[in-house]
Amino acid sequence: MIPQRIRNLDVFLVLDYSQIEIRILAEVADDELLIQQFNSGVDIHSQVGHTLTGWPVEQIRNDDKVRREVKGMHFGIVYGVSREGLYDYAVAKGVRTTKARMRKYYDTYFAKYKGVAKYIERQRAKVATDGYADTLFGFRRYIREDPDRNTFTGNQSVNTPIQGSAHQLVLIAMALLHTKPKTFHCVSNPIMEIHDALNFRVRFGSLPEAFRTGKSLMEEGVYNYAKEHFGVALRVPLIAEAKIGFTMGSKVDYTGGDLEEVLERWREK
Repeated sequence: MIPQRIRNLDVFLVLDYSQIEIRILAEVADDELLIQQFNSGVDIHSQVGHTLTGWPVEQIRNDDKVRREVKGMHFGIVYGVSREGLYDYAVAKGVRTTKARMRKYYDTYFAKYKGVAKYIERQRAKVATDGYADTLFGFRRYIREDPDRNTFTGNQSVNTPIQGSAHQLVLIAMALLHTKPKTFHCVSNPIMEIHDALNFRVRFGSLPEAFRTGKSLMEEGVYNYAKEHFGVALRVPLIAEAKIGFTMGSKVDYTGGDLEEVLERWREK
């Protein structure tokens, strides 16, 4: 039994969009394979790894080295990294791999995910002609050459619609907190917005309700608003994952479970 004084303490609740940039990549590229894999509900990096290597999904999920390689390669593609630059990008992210391996992943990826390949080609051509890129929600960013970075224009042509759209999903969530304060009253006042996450302080005893409300906001609420007000019917589901902690540096995963169990995991952390 958790004492009332503990239930009355404030706890940090962080709700973070899961793999949102890869999800948005699937949307803007209209890549049927990537969309299908997201809708299966299985870890996307393990599925992409299976597509690239032929290894079973479970084997890749349990092989941290291979999964990290796939994840590093995938995010490199999101940021518009070239075939030759992918190795350096992955190594900079802490991935231990080889140039030959990254080149093989790169070539196989674009042979399989043809929608992504066409999207990258289309975006670079568009920005070269028009000078700007658009997000899913119609916001426009003008992109100019950077003389100090010879890959800047190509990278931003690909990345702007992805990161811009992902961030605008978070902005929609924040707007909904103001337009529907009664619906989302348990999480009405976020204390921070960091990248793809909203941070809240809630009473520990109210954590299960705040978790359910926050999930509903970032998954169903944002999805419905995007469709109704922007005509953006997302084909890939939005998933928000949660972490909680009495300090920001000691958060643990939270899936809405029993408070005594999560309190014990937090103590261990």
